[in-house]
Amino acid sequence: MKKKLSIELFIYLFIFLILGFFAAKLSLYLDDFNLVFPATIRNYPVHFQNYIQNFGLFRPLALIYYYFIYTVYVHIPWLAHLVPLMIALLSSFFLFQALKLQGLTSNQAFTSSLFFISIPFITENYGWLIANNSIIVLMIYFTQIY
Repeated sequence: MKKKLSIELFIYLFIFLILGFFAAKLSLYLDDFNLVFPATIRNYPVHFQNYIQNFGLFRPLALIYYYFIYTVYVHIPWLAHLVPLMIALLSSFFLFQALKLQGLTSNQAFTSSLFFISIPFITENYGWLIANNSIIVLMIYFTQIY
C-alpha cells in the first residue's frame, strides 16, 4: 500500500509540474481586473465596505480570499495561478482517498480522480482567478468525506 501511494503521489506531482508550467504563464482575464484594483492600491477595508454596501453580505470569505490571491498576483504573478492548481490537485487526491474508502479499487479511484482534475470545470478554477474559490469549497467537501 505504501509503494502504491508513493507512485500515485509521484503522478500527482508530475501533473502539477506539467500543468504548472502552463498555468504559471497565464495572465488575468477581463473579469479579474475588478478585483485586482484593491490589491494594487491596498485599500482593502474601503473596497470591502463599499462591496458590502452595494451587494450586501454576499460571500465575504470569498472576497477575503480574492484579496489574498490578487495580492499574490500583484507581487508574484506566476504563483497566483499555481496556488489554485495545487488546491485542485489536493482536492483530486482527497477524492481519490474518499473513493477508496467507499470501496472502489485503487485503479478505479485513481482514474476517477484524474478524470476529475481534467474536466473543464476544474481547469477553469486555476486558469481564471475569479472562479477559483469554488475549488476551495470542493477541497473542504472532499476533506470532510475523507
